Amino acid sequence: MNMRKIKYVREEIALIERLVNGTPRYYKIVQNEVDNSAAILKKAFTKGFDAWILTRKLEIKDEVKSKSFTLTRGNNLVIIKDFFVANRSERIRRGLAPLSAIKVNVNEMRGSKEHSSTAFFKTFIPISKDFKWHSIFDDDVIDLDTGKSVHGLLTVKVDNISLDLYSFKHNSKNYLVLEATTEIDLETFDNYCWSTLIAVAFINGQLWQGDQFYFSYQDMDMKVFDTWSYVRRRNSITSIYPAITSNPHSWMKDSDDADQYNDGSLVNIGSTPLSKLCQWVHDKDMHKSIALLIIESKSASLLLMPAGFAIAIEGLATLFELKEGEKVKPISNKARGVEFVNKLLQVLNDYDDDEHFVGKKILRTNIMQNVNRATNRERLLIPFNLLGIEISQDDRMALDYRNDLLHGNVILEPIVRKKYEMNTTELSMRLMTLANAIIMKNIGYNGRILNHVKLQEQSMERVIQEDHFRKI
Repeated sequence: MNMRKIKYVREEIALIERLVNGTPRYYKIVQNEVDNSAAILKKAFTKGFDAWILTRKLEIKDEVKSKSFTLTRGNNLVIIKDFFVANRSERIRRGLAPLSAIKVNVNEMRGSKEHSSTAFFKTFIPISKDFKWHSIFDDDVIDLDTGKSVHGLLTVKVDNISLDLYSFKHNSKNYLVLEATTEIDLETFDNYCWSTLIAVAFINGQLWQGDQFYFSYQDMDMKVFDTWSYVRRRNSITSIYPAITSNPHSWMKDSDDADQYNDGSLVNIGSTPLSKLCQWVHDKDMHKSIALLIIESKSASLLLMPAGFAIAIEGLATLFELKEGEKVKPISNKARGVEFVNKLLQVLNDYDDDEHFVGKKILRTNIMQNVNRATNRERLLIPFNLLGIEISQDDRMALDYRNDLLHGNVILEPIVRKKYEMNTTELSMRLMTLANAIIMKNIGYNGRILNHVKLQEQSMERVIQEDHFRKI
């Protein structure tokens, strides 16, 4: 019987709660030559921290505006490393020393010392909702040093570095934690965490960011942290569109209809395909950008959603086209392709003296770049053909419409000789499902994915003659 992992979080949560909860804390500024100055450090309403710097001097020293400064309160030491000046005020009263104040938004801060060049790291992200893992991920149970046991441990590998991701609730607050079980530097750890968060968000629709606390440790068991730091990230992104589920009843009202999917075709994503997705996201910035575009499009308005998915599918098609090279070109032999292009250029040369050929330079460029290349429509089919993903006539129609979206007709307004047979809701759901299908099949996932165009048919006021969960 395997022993359950024990995770140590109590001391880290205690520090986070001291910083986040309670009344604003007063500190003295102990460096940068700010005389008779103090500061109030408090949690901002939504995310981040604010510091009010107060001084009896009329002018606040330039050092405070441009460099880090240290706050001390008893034995507590906080070093503000990076900040943004939000506003400034001055009060001058007769007979009293002037009082100046400057408010800064804290972007980065840390404890009394820097992280070691290499260490074992954890990062804690306070999250506003429960982390979605049930019926989506294969997970393990862990014991916390707070006395609780929780489900939801995910273990992935990126560059053969193992990372554990888990969530828990403490004092009615939710936390998401990532930790590396190998000694690495902070920047590398942060990059692995970012790739993992994106990959997980692609699956469950939750990209948690905002306030992010880092803790470093000298020992692998990570019981006692050596020091801490904080970084303010951009806002979290959440949506109602996960890629998969293993529970059909959570998406279908009719129990009898849902029971037909209890055949083993709806499965959680396991550690191996999830690790492959994390690695794919991590390998190239273009992969990361495509995954992020899909995540952000899932939470966008119906005006922007279909265009975002259309661009993502274009990007995926380009990746497969570049990877497969000659295999997906109309002339699959490179030498024969070059020979054919050269013959076309020779034909064009015969018209050098023809005054009607005013765009010979454009024609020459098109011959060299586009003759032995699939049309835009056929290019979009490359990932589906290579991965063996079946697409319907409606899918093809959606892929055709994406061309209109990318050429500015963002609301699919009827134009001369063209009538649109698909509204933006259906187009969004269909393009999203197609993008999900490409990535999930590419990482080796063997189950069905959510067919959002069918699951959202009620909002489209028409019946979609497709399965609720799509084979890939």
